[in-house]
Amino acid sequence: MSINWITVAAQIVNFLVLVWLLKRFLYRPILDGIDAREKEIAERMAEAATIRKAAEAAEADHNAKIATLRASRADTLDAARRSAEAERNTLLAEARKRLAAEQAEREAQRVEEARNYSAELHRSGAEALLSLTRKALADLADETLEQRIVAHSADRLATIADQLREAAGDSREAVAFTRDPLPQNAAKRLRDEFATILPGFTLRLDTDATLAPGLTLRLGGAQVAWTACPGGWPMRPDARMDVTTDRLVQALLDSPPPTPQVSEIGRLAEVGDGIAIVTGLARALSDELLEFASGVRGIVFDLEPDRLGVVLLGPSEKLASGEDVRRTGRVVSVPVGAALLGRVVDALGRPRDDKESIGTSVLRPIEAEAPGILQRSAVARPLATGLKAIDATVPVGLGQRELIVGDRQTGKTSIAVDTILNQRETGVLCIYCAIGQRGDAVAKVIGAIKDGGMMDNSVIVVAGDEDAPGLAYIAPYAAMSMAESFAAEGRDVLVVMDDLTHHAHAYRELSLLLRRPPGREAFPGDIFYVHARLLERAGQFSESIGGGSITALPIVETQAENLSAYIPTNLISITDGQIYLSPRLVRRNQFPAVDLGVSVSRVGGKAQAQAYREVAGNLRVTLSQFEELEEFARFGTRLDVGTRTRLVRGAAVRASLRQPERDPMPANEQLAVLLAAMDGVLDRLDETTAAAAMIAIRTAIRKDDRGLGALIAANTKLSDENRAQIIETARVVVASGFGTHGADA
Repeated sequence: MSINWITVAAQIVNFLVLVWLLKRFLYRPILDGIDAREKEIAERMAEAATIRKAAEAAEADHNAKIATLRASRADTLDAARRSAEAERNTLLAEARKRLAAEQAEREAQRVEEARNYSAELHRSGAEALLSLTRKALADLADETLEQRIVAHSADRLATIADQLREAAGDSREAVAFTRDPLPQNAAKRLRDEFATILPGFTLRLDTDATLAPGLTLRLGGAQVAWTACPGGWPMRPDARMDVTTDRLVQALLDSPPPTPQVSEIGRLAEVGDGIAIVTGLARALSDELLEFASGVRGIVFDLEPDRLGVVLLGPSEKLASGEDVRRTGRVVSVPVGAALLGRVVDALGRPRDDKESIGTSVLRPIEAEAPGILQRSAVARPLATGLKAIDATVPVGLGQRELIVGDRQTGKTSIAVDTILNQRETGVLCIYCAIGQRGDAVAKVIGAIKDGGMMDNSVIVVAGDEDAPGLAYIAPYAAMSMAESFAAEGRDVLVVMDDLTHHAHAYRELSLLLRRPPGREAFPGDIFYVHARLLERAGQFSESIGGGSITALPIVETQAENLSAYIPTNLISITDGQIYLSPRLVRRNQFPAVDLGVSVSRVGGKAQAQAYREVAGNLRVTLSQFEELEEFARFGTRLDVGTRTRLVRGAAVRASLRQPERDPMPANEQLAVLLAAMDGVLDRLDETTAAAAMIAIRTAIRKDDRGLGALIAANTKLSDENRAQIIETARVVVASGFGTHGADA
């Protein structure tokens, strides 16, 4: 078959012409259109870039304005706060000044009225004595001075009859005391003339060998005595009236009026176990301190129209119905200051350690108003307890209120004592308040504090189970007042209240004995307020009131792990977190038995060192997963390798949280042990070997902590390099079979 080359050439020419035509009339316009579109897109992108730069500039300007406004707002708020605080302090100062002036004016007026009354009484007595002397000088020559005063006292009573009626109140019986029994005729004459002057009143005569010669009349809350001698004129009980009338009158008129001594005296009507009922003190105030004739003191607890309910601060066995009760005009106060350090005292500040008396005269009321918001600062500094399970997962800050809660024999007091012992190098002062505890238990605590070298920086306040319930009630308030005195000097104070369950029981006992209406679990309705006003006095305070802090560790006991009981729920809602000690962990020999699933610290995390925070989160997660897997593995289910590894790791981490009593650990040693456990260094070690390994790791870190202590002190994050160095040190220690580290430990 031959090829027609002419036809082929013609087709090639036609193809080339077609290509040229397509390029000339179709492809070129398309390229031009694409170039134009690209140019338009480039222009729009340039415009968008310009708009974006303008937007970024506007955003930067907006952020700068917001920052300026925030700074301005902060300055304005700070200035307003300072202004409000200054104005408040000014108003308080003015109010205190006005109150002091009013009190001084009232006191001066009262003294002036008493002086005038005394002067009038003295003059009327002198004039009456002049008349009686002139009348009876002849026929009473053989009588004693006391009989003469008594026989003619009716004229004196007539001058103050109105005052006696007012002071009598509801009482209609008066008692006249003389040192020696009166003759029958003198007694009859005194009764008759008393009935004439004060109709409706009865007079009973009695003797008191401790009185001076004369007559002492007691009616209601008033007491009047005529036993004064003219100045410079000795008058013996058996003195004869062998002087002239003019001399006697002149001596009486020239003598200065006696200084009035106003006293309000009531009567003990009823005595109970720790309480008393008092009558005749209509002007007594709530919480006022009363003194009984037997020397026992009490606090006015209930105010009723015809009687007072009094909480006794001493043994009720010393009291007897009918004895006198005197107002003091004061509230219960305790000694405060550095003289208390190293001492064991009771709830009234009296020594209980057989040493000399407390060398301070500074007293502070046990009740005080809690500082306001403007007088407080944020909790920002940690309080190291020395316990890994707490410092790493439930941190406590200075000024925090952290509740320690758990059943009996779960180690609540041990945690508090270990926390006290860990303050030996921190400068924190400690106050341990034992409420309703047995004497041997308190003695053990005192011995532990002494052995730990913290007694010189501690105060022990004791209200034992053998003491009056009233002392148990006021003990935590007394401890808080002592702490407030130190905090006002800028010191940091730790207050342990062991425990508030006994305190609530003492308050319930007193309230029921005084017939206050019971509420839930027979507690009175104000039990929440009793504990709230106590714990609100703790906190981190501003420089305006000293800049110190009071950290409260109240302890409460539960029964059968019942956290929903009345007193525990009250205290949980009052405090800033709780450390729950589980009996389940105690049965597994896990001490301290801190249940991390229930324990919480609401404000302490902000004060925790940053080096702890990286460990704490993983620690909680690891233990939570381990406990779930441990419960699951009890059923004998076949487990894969990963699950068994997590079980081994969880057991090692839980074992690392074990810590013996009276062995608080520094922060660098705690972190080293926890990091080693979290990284698997302690995996597959039995309990005894793991304990020895942890001791060896602590010893190695104590010799060379690779700068860990400095990082914690500077509150710096733990770097990967630091973590690797610590873990490597722990691995070397464990791999060496503990070597010399274990021996050194």
